[in-house]
Amino acid sequence: MNYRSDDIARQLRLGEDSGWEFKQIEFSGNRPKSPRRDDLADEIAAFANSDGGVLLCGVTDPGVVQGMTRAQMDAMERLIVDICTDATKPPVRPVILRREIADGKPFLLVAVARGDAQHASPGGSFQRVGSSKRTMTSDERLRLAQRRGQTRFLWFDKQTVPETGFGTLDEALWKPLLSAPGAGDPVLALEKMGLLARGVTGVVEATVAGLLLCSQSPEE
Repeated sequence: MNYRSDDIARQLRLGEDSGWEFKQIEFSGNRPKSPRRDDLADEIAAFANSDGGVLLCGVTDPGVVQGMTRAQMDAMERLIVDICTDATKPPVRPVILRREIADGKPFLLVAVARGDAQHASPGGSFQRVGSSKRTMTSDERLRLAQRRGQTRFLWFDKQTVPETGFGTLDEALWKPLLSAPGAGDPVLALEKMGLLARGVTGVVEATVAGLLLCSQSPEE
C-alpha cells in the first residue's frame, strides 16, 4: 500500500483503529527515551499476529504530529530495527518510511505486515483488537500457530522478496512464459502468474516463485 499524505491526514483525524497506532516519542537530546522498548515491541508483534498495521512514531494519541529532527529520526529508526530483530521472536521485518504532511513536521511510518508465524514479544503474545492490543489465550496462540504454519507451507512461493522487482527477473527466462497479449504488459502478466506481486508498501516485487523460475541465481 502507498501511504499518501491525504490518507495519513485522514487517519490522524479519525484516530487509532485495528490498523493504526499512534506513538508519542519523548527524546533526551536525540535519544528516544519513551515509550519503553518493550512496549514498542508488544505493539509491533500485535500487528504481526493480526492482519498487519501501521505504527506512526512521533504522533500523539489525539493525532497531532510532534515533529522530529533528522538525527532523532535516525535514532528512532535504529531503535525500531533493533526491537524488530532482537525483541520479537521470530523477528519482524517492517517497512520504515519517513513522512511529513501539510504542516511539514516529519515522523516515522512503520508498516508491519501480517506475519507468517506467531510472534512473541517481551510482554507475552498479543493481537490487535480495535485500537488496542489484547493478550492472547493459550488456545488462541495454538490456533494462530497452526494457521500460520499451514499458510507458510502452502503459500511460501507467493511471498514477495524485499529489494527485488521486475528488473530482477531475467527476460530470457520469463519472456517464453507469456502469451502474445501478455507480452504487451509483461508486469501485469507476471503478476497474474504469481511471479510478481505488490509488497507491503505497494511496490511491485518478485515473489519466491518468480525468483526460482526466472532468475539465473535465485540464491543471491
